[in-house]
Amino acid sequence: MSVDKTTVAKIARLARIHVPEDRQEQLAGELNGILDWIAELDEVDTENVEPLASVTGHGLPR
Repeated sequence: MSVDKTTVAKIARLARIHVPEDRQEQLAGELNGILDWIAELDEVDTENVEPLASVTGHGLPR
């Protein structure tokens, strides 16, 4: 999936926020970077890794 200025404008309209036209290209690049990072995470082999319920350790019985 790739985000362009048109997609940024549509997301902004749906979110009811104003994104100036001169920032839409920059935001498209940032969103594409985020999507690329998520795609990298999808490639990580987690087959033998148990899901975590908490990563902080708070709320553990003592």
